[in-house]
Amino acid sequence: MLQVIRDKAQGWIAWVIVILISIPFALWGIQEYLGVGSDPVVAEVDGVEITRNQLDRNVERYRGVLREQFGASYDPEMFPDAMIRKQVLDGMVRDVVLASTAQKLGLRAGDDMVRSRILAVPAFQRGGQFDTAAYEAALRTQGYSAAAFEQRMRDDMATALLENGVRNGALVTDVEIDDYVKLRDQQRNVDVVTVDADAFATDIVPGDDEIQAYFDANPGRFMRPERVKVRYLELSRDRLAAELQPSEEALKSYYDEHIGDFTAPEQRRVSHILITPEGDSDEADAQALAAAQELLGRLKAGEDFSELAAAHSQDPGSATQGGDLGLVARGVMVPAFEDAAFALDAGALSEPVRTEFGYHLIKVDEVQAGGTQSFDAARDRVERAYRQAEAEKLYYDRAEQLVDISYESPESLEPAAEALGLQIQSSDWVTRAGGEGVLASPKIADAAFSEDVLQAGNNSEPVELDPTHVIVLRTVEHEEAAPKALDEVRDQILAILRAEGAAAKAEALAAELLTRVREGTALDVQAAEHGLNVDTHEGVARDAQVLPAALVQAVFAAGRPAEGKVAAGSVALPGGDQGVFVVRSVADGDPSKLAAADRASLRSELASRRAEREYELFVEQQIAETGIDLPAIEQQ
Repeated sequence: MLQVIRDKAQGWIAWVIVILISIPFALWGIQEYLGVGSDPVVAEVDGVEITRNQLDRNVERYRGVLREQFGASYDPEMFPDAMIRKQVLDGMVRDVVLASTAQKLGLRAGDDMVRSRILAVPAFQRGGQFDTAAYEAALRTQGYSAAAFEQRMRDDMATALLENGVRNGALVTDVEIDDYVKLRDQQRNVDVVTVDADAFATDIVPGDDEIQAYFDANPGRFMRPERVKVRYLELSRDRLAAELQPSEEALKSYYDEHIGDFTAPEQRRVSHILITPEGDSDEADAQALAAAQELLGRLKAGEDFSELAAAHSQDPGSATQGGDLGLVARGVMVPAFEDAAFALDAGALSEPVRTEFGYHLIKVDEVQAGGTQSFDAARDRVERAYRQAEAEKLYYDRAEQLVDISYESPESLEPAAEALGLQIQSSDWVTRAGGEGVLASPKIADAAFSEDVLQAGNNSEPVELDPTHVIVLRTVEHEEAAPKALDEVRDQILAILRAEGAAAKAEALAAELLTRVREGTALDVQAAEHGLNVDTHEGVARDAQVLPAALVQAVFAAGRPAEGKVAAGSVALPGGDQGVFVVRSVADGDPSKLAAADRASLRSELASRRAEREYELFVEQQIAETGIDLPAIEQQ
């Protein structure tokens, strides 16, 4: 047919065909140019339309930010498209609402403000100066025109003025600070009885009817997950290294080529006492030098270096270690310190040495001479290094072959196994949560349950477990999720029923104790009746670690005890246990002990929290009061 058209399309017939084909393309081009194409509207906010193309561009920009933040660990499957699109669209709606609110309130960013902000962006500069080419290139990368970007900057700056205006209205009074400190630093004296659920476990003996009833009532709890068995090829640098049989000649050649790797620098074990001047004046410096010289005299008189270092050194990192800095090589310490230390013999003591940190008294405890190890002395290290280097070369070459062959023969692992001398291994069951051993990685499950492997029956893409360890697999058996038989889960159900029954008995006893406490029976009296212990705790703070977190939270949620009374409560604890407590007294924090600097810092912190909350409430109100239309097309 095409050949007939080609033969007939000569002369005026060809021109007619060309014109007829060109008309729709020309109209499509004009339509795109005029901006009246078929770009669907995904949201309309206060009369402003957000189109599908705008959303798509912002979604791609956001994904670019995620890729930059996560680097090599970025996995698109961590960020489902629907979730990303919703987040981005919500952000775009929020931006439009805030820009509209700022405009209604008469907030504007002038041309000079926008220009200054753009000129100050580091990404648009070269050598500290604004660069037009860099500016235009950055906009092209982000898909912005200059006009669109400048309008975005203008809107952002107006929105920032709006945000600052709302946030700056958040004030915190002294009374509020005092009230906060009273609550924050409050301490409570409490008595606690813990009802141990395990104590009731032996009393719970579920019958067969109960087990069957629980099994029937919870079918979804006892499902065997979907699972597969796979066959796979594993290639790793470490295994290749272990299989190598290097000759003595190869090892000696490697040693000669990498002689620097087997040369150790001279090292010295050094201790020091540091005296730091108290200020920048000459007088302070002289006082520090005098103190160092006094200590030097005491050392020469026979006093112990480590004791003087612990008592007088102003280096907090080494003072507790008697001044010991460990083994150091050249290039580690500041030059003046290093020159003095490497000029001393073992056991020698320096005069005061001035560095930017102060005056040091340096003692060399040990000298370890450097030098090059002979081949015989370094042979084990040489062999390990040789194996790793050669195996890495082999690995990358064979990994490339593995990729090519498994792709060219997607129906079998045999060709790749034969070509690379690899053994095809078989797995036990692998679920979507992973398998065992080398197959425990979530990457393995993702590959095994992928459509291409599970449904199409192909070899997987190479699964890189680490930069020098890769697996190619194929699914050989598949089972859908299915209910387990009762016999398989009988022991599990028995344990559940015993735990639930024991927890219920513990809860019932706790409720009884609490009721009687509130009726006036002392907690310690009841504890003695039931063979329980009462733990007394004084001055329990909100961040106390001596009690379970749930119990501390319940203690501080309880009311303040009235005069001559107690405040009591109970709370469920991990493992089915119950905690019953009595708050005997409460001591509020003391605001008068708050230093002026701490008060100022707390005021700033509380104001920041209030500003954040008030601004979010303001934004929520503006969004609620703005007409927002989300067409059904965005739900597709």
